[in-house]
Parts: sequence; C-alpha cells; structure tokens
Amino acid sequence: MKLFPIHYRINLLLYATGLFFLVLLFRLYLTTDNQEKLILKESELQFQNEINALITNKQETLNQVAYDYTFWNEFVNQLNLPDTAWYTNNITTILKSFRVDYVAVYDSSFHLIHEVSSPSVTSRGFATEEILNRIKEVRLLDFFLVKPEGLFDISAASIHPDNDPTHMLTRPSGYLILAKNWTSLIASSDIRLGGAIAALKLGADTIADKGEYLTTAAVRLNDWNKRVFAHITFTRSSNLLKLYRNSSFYMIFTMLISIIITWFVINFTFRRWVTKPLKLVTSILKSEDTSHVNELKQCPGEFKQIGMLFSDFMDQKKELLLAKEKAEESELLKSAFLANMSHEIRTPMNGILGFVELLKEPKLSGEEQQQYIGIIEESGKRMLNIINDIICISKVEAGHVEVVTSETIINDQMRYIYTFFKPEADSKGIKLIYKTGLSDLESNVWTDREKLYAILTNLVKNAIKFTNSGFIEFGYERKGKFLEFFVKDTGVGIRQDKREMIFERFRQVSESLSRNYEGAGLGLAISKAFVEIMGGRIWVESELGEGSSFFFAIPFVEQKIVRTTPFTNELNMWDKLNISGLKIVIAEDDATSYLFLSKLIKSMGGEILKVMTGTDAVGVCRKNPDVDLVLMDIQMSEMNGYEATRRIREFNKNLVIIAQTALGLKGERERAMAAGCTDFLTKPFSMIEFNELIRKYFKAQVRKF
Repeated sequence: MKLFPIHYRINLLLYATGLFFLVLLFRLYLTTDNQEKLILKESELQFQNEINALITNKQETLNQVAYDYTFWNEFVNQLNLPDTAWYTNNITTILKSFRVDYVAVYDSSFHLIHEVSSPSVTSRGFATEEILNRIKEVRLLDFFLVKPEGLFDISAASIHPDNDPTHMLTRPSGYLILAKNWTSLIASSDIRLGGAIAALKLGADTIADKGEYLTTAAVRLNDWNKRVFAHITFTRSSNLLKLYRNSSFYMIFTMLISIIITWFVINFTFRRWVTKPLKLVTSILKSEDTSHVNELKQCPGEFKQIGMLFSDFMDQKKELLLAKEKAEESELLKSAFLANMSHEIRTPMNGILGFVELLKEPKLSGEEQQQYIGIIEESGKRMLNIINDIICISKVEAGHVEVVTSETIINDQMRYIYTFFKPEADSKGIKLIYKTGLSDLESNVWTDREKLYAILTNLVKNAIKFTNSGFIEFGYERKGKFLEFFVKDTGVGIRQDKREMIFERFRQVSESLSRNYEGAGLGLAISKAFVEIMGGRIWVESELGEGSSFFFAIPFVEQKIVRTTPFTNELNMWDKLNISGLKIVIAEDDATSYLFLSKLIKSMGGEILKVMTGTDAVGVCRKNPDVDLVLMDIQMSEMNGYEATRRIREFNKNLVIIAQTALGLKGERERAMAAGCTDFLTKPFSMIEFNELIRKYFKAQVRKF
C-alpha cells in the first residue's frame, strides 16, 4: 500500500473537512425529516398502548367483580329459595360498592330473579336469551351494549358453588349481569390521558380524525357476539414534535462550534502524527523499551503499524527463547520418560519370561515352583498396573472420564485399603494406621466410589514405596461441606520446588536413570485429575527428609441408609465355588483365554460347551435351552459378542450372559448392557472376581482349600 507524505495528508484533511461539513448539513436535513416522522409514529404507538392499558384496566375491574361473586354456595342456594332481603343486602350493594349502574340475576332457566339499577338508568333487559345462552356456553362474557342512557360495559358470569372457581366443573346454577355506563366515563377526566379528548363513534369502520401535530388512538368496542359496532377515539396535541422543530437552532449553533474545534484538531493531530511518533521510534531502536512500543501502537496511521511490527518482533523474540527452553526441557523429559517406560515394562517382562524358562527345569522342587509362580504373578500385576495407568491418563486427557456417583461407605473403604496394604507395610517394617472421621452410618455418602478408591490406593501405595521406616497414617475428617482425606508418611519427603511438578504426568522427583524407585510417574497425575473431576482439590505438604502429607478434599453428600451387612472380605484367593450341575457355554476364540476359563470352571465342577464364533454361540444356546451361563467374548469372527447376545435374547430372556473383553475403553460396559448382557468382566480378571460374579447369580457353595 502506497504511503503519502505527511503534508499531503494535511491538505487532504482540509479538503475532506469542507466536504464533510457539506455532507453533514445535507444529512442533518434528512435526519430532521426522518426523525419528525419517527417521533410522530412513536407518539401514536405509545398513546395507543396507554389507551389500551387504561381501557383494559377499567374492564378488568368489572370482570373481577363478576368473577368473585359467582362461585359462592350461598348465592347458589338463594337461586332456588329467593330471599329479597338477602339480595338487597348482598347483591344490590354492588351498585355502591363498585360504582356499577346495573345488576341483574337470572336462574338456570333464564328467569329473572333480581334486577336493580342506579337512578340514572331506567332501561331493563340488558341480557337477552341469546346473550344468556352465550354466557351458559362460555361461562364468563365481557362486551359492550348501547342503551338510551348511553354506552354500557357488560360483565356477565355463570354462578357456581365454592368448589368450582373455574366455572367449568359444574353446570351453571344461574347468571349474574353487571353493567357500567361509560358515557359519563368518556366525558370525565378519569379516561383522559395528557389532555386527550375522547369521543364515542358508532360504526365498525370508523377511523379517528387526524390533523397536524395531533396524536390519535382508537379502541374497538365488541358486542356479545364479538362483532365491532363502535369505537372510542382519543385525540391530543403532539408537543414533542413542536419541540423537536424548535431545536434546529441549537443544531446550527452546534455545527459552528464543531468547525472551530476541527481546526484545533488539525493542529493537534499534526503534532501527534509526526513529532511524537518519530521520537518514540528513535527511542525504541536504541533501547527496545516496551513502554515506548505500547505508546507507538496507540499512534494513528503507519506509525501504529510500525509499533505493531516492533511489538511482534519483540514478542517473537521472547517466544523463540521460551520455545527453545521448552524444547530442551521436552527433549529431556521425553528421554527420561522413554527410559522409564522401557525400564518399567522390560523389568516385569524379564521376570515373567525368565522365570517361565526356569519353570521348564524338570528338577525343581514344589517350593521353588511356587516361588517362581509368585514372582511371575507379581511381575504380571506390575505390568498390568502400568498399562492401566497409561490407559487411564489417556482417558483423562481425551475428556472421556465421567463421575459415576453411588452410595459409598467410606469407613469400609478405609478398612479394605488397610487390610490390602497391611502385609506389604509389615514386610518393610512400617506401621500402617488408618483413622475414620465419621461413624459407619454417617460415612455412608454419595460419591464416585471407584475414583475415590483409586485416589486413596495411589496415595497409600506411593507412601509405602517412598517410606523405609516409621509409620504411614491415612484417614479423613469432615470439614463443613467437604470430606478432607489425608495420607501421611515418614518417608524421604519432597523438595519445595518439586511439589507442584509431581502432579504432572510422567514426572517424578527423580527423573534420572539412576533413580531408586520404580513407577511410571502417572499415579499422582491420575489422582489429581480424578479429584478435580469430582469437584475437589489436592495438595501436598512436605519437607525433604521429614516425610510427606498428601491431602485432598471432595464434596460431602450424605446418604443416610442403615447398614445391613458389616465389612467383611467374603472371598479370599483360596476360596472356590462348587458349581456342579451348571452348564456353561464359553464363547472364546483365543486359545489361552479359553484354557484359563475352562480350567477355572472344571475346578469348580461345571460342565463346559465350547464355541469359537458368535454364530456358534447362538446355535448352541438355541439347541441347549438348559444352558445356565454364557461367558461371551466380544471380539469374535463371523459375529461379535454384542450381536450374538442380541440374537440369543430373542429366544431366551433369562439366560445369564457375562461379557468378557480386553477392551478398556469408555462405554464398553454400557454397550454390553444395552446389547442384553447380564454383567461385564474386563480382561485380565482374577479368580476372586469370577467367583464373586458366580456367587452373585447362582446359589453356589463355597469350598475351602
């Protein structure tokens, strides 16, 4: 874009100023004319709204009186047994109490029971048979009527007992007619707004007269059949329009002042556009002062663009330095993480493969075999924990983790975690202590049980890992609307500059290859994510060499339910179930998984039917209606487990079908339940988990070994 010198801009500004004022004066003329029309239109609209509100208010007052008097048991009784004194004391008083000009009462057969009017009204028979029939139909009727005395507003309603305020539940017992003469009202000041003149004009097509500086409005009047038969017109002068025209003088004066100001602006802008920006550019080139850059960005024209270029250059310079530092840090973190993952996966894999080779030795004693099997089992659990942590942190970062609340007895979780970690703590000579802040009944709360268990397990596991002597104490207490949990240890402690970093994924206090503790560095990151998803916060207090105290608080939502079953570890790893007599279909195309399930079931005495595809599973269940249980793998050839389950449910609604899959993705359990599965197992699962499901759906006997 071509940039002109400053003096060219000044000349252009002078010519543009003259043209600007010519255009402004012409625009002023057009605006004045348009504003005059707009003011007149808005005045009429506002006036019409005011008139409508006034008329509606007058009508609603009479309608409310008619409504209030017509659901009254005593009134209904008097229709059948007319009492002149009663009508005089209760109905005739409406005339004075509510300034009504005419009152009439009819029974259900349209016979006149009572009729009274003010002295100025001599007409009778305000309600014809047609009108009464209309009232009988709609129950509440409002209309206008012309009599010799003038225009009357009629409010009529059918009469009902106290229990029918809607007038629609019972048949009408009679009818009440109220009339108010509007002729005097139109002439009175009650209905005049801002000096408006009101007039009654008969005819459906009557239009109010219009004149210069006059604002008009009209109200249509309907008869009992909703037909327009007259209008009330209102007219008043528009002082606002006159005032607007008189303001033209002030506008011309304003234009004169604007011209004077414009010339001062020209002088000011020359200084601002030239002298000051050049000084700022010189200063920035010498010192790169950011405050001068910000001032230059506020200048108009190309100097503003120069200021933005300076700002972009300085920002990019800072970003490059930060990017360089971050890249170097990321490279170090990546190297440490890859080395850590390689170590954490290869170490248990080495244990598994190495001791499997050793188990092939023919001269092993029974004690050695059991020792090797235990090492293989522990290595497998360690590898599974690493995989689960990686999957879990992936779900967190993808936003696929949801809070699933349920009734949770906190004290039971405390006891279970204590029982679970007690042997490991004893093996290291550490004293494990737990404290509960509420009674068993009070600890029954509404929260996400699985996430709370995962958080506490991660924190206690870390405490045991980093503590070599002393004690570990965990527990909770209620603080207002929150439950505050804690895990305290006498371990190695954490430096102050590492306290925030340890909650980041793949980060540990020691990230070197010579670190002393195993782990992927995901447990605290997962715990922090779970706590925040549950609406809480987590923090740590620690001193290097003096131990650490981890705290987290989550909302307290009490769920008061009396406990019926005390905490107990119903099954241990040596309990087996006797399921002899059960016919079980294993739908599994993986030979290793089938072998594990078949050995598990045969050891319990169950009968097995083997299939390797979803199609075969449907066929076997159709041919064997006495099948008790199906262990359904999800990923199979020909037909997957979900579709096979849906097919089986078409002819067997009560069969227990347990889905088993190695997919650990969000929504798999919900998909299984939607397909018709009875329950769900995630591979790998233990014998304890399998036993719990069998016990849940079959009355099996426990055998102790």
